[in-house]
Amino acid sequence: MVMGIDTAAVTGLMMLASADCSAVTQPQVHIQPRSADIQYEFRYSSEELTRLKRQDADSRALGADMVTGGLREDEPRLGVNISWKMQEYTYQDAACIWYDKINVTIDLAPKIYIAKEFNYSPCREEILKHEKQHVRVDRQVFNKYSKQIATAVERAIKAIDVAGPYRKAEIPRVQETMAKHIQHAVMTKISNLQTEMKRRQAQVDSPQEYARITKICRAARY
Repeated sequence: MVMGIDTAAVTGLMMLASADCSAVTQPQVHIQPRSADIQYEFRYSSEELTRLKRQDADSRALGADMVTGGLREDEPRLGVNISWKMQEYTYQDAACIWYDKINVTIDLAPKIYIAKEFNYSPCREEILKHEKQHVRVDRQVFNKYSKQIATAVERAIKAIDVAGPYRKAEIPRVQETMAKHIQHAVMTKISNLQTEMKRRQAQVDSPQEYARITKICRAARY
């Protein structure tokens, strides 16, 4: 879900900025795409996997696909953590605020299911090969976009730089607005990532690939 940003509120921050406010330290930006080892599951039937896929429809575009006898899940989990620096003016009950550290994590936990009625050689190996290609695509795309997310966050930081001075009672509201500004920058790139992910995963799921796996599985069974 794309996070919105109150543009008017951000404009207000910049208009109220004072020459007395300047960042003492430069913000640090860390983007971490992390992928766990692949987990495997062989207990379910094809019918059960089909139901599982339907239940996971909301994340299907990014993290679930099913080839004959196999299913992959790899829904990403996104985290944005922001810490702050403040410069206080006690005699005025005021403070300036700026970004200190911004950490963005994208965690992948790939899991591959093979339907139990297809858990035989060489069918199982071909389905695994296909599903592992999906996982490789996931990792390639996320690594690519981690760099673009870093650039987008750095630009977002420069757009606000430092805010204030504000009354101390207003700081939580200012933090919320500045956090949404970063979230918006991140989610814009995530939207682009989703578009490329759909395109590249569709290339893996070609009709020719489905036909190839089906032929191998049928030949091994009969």
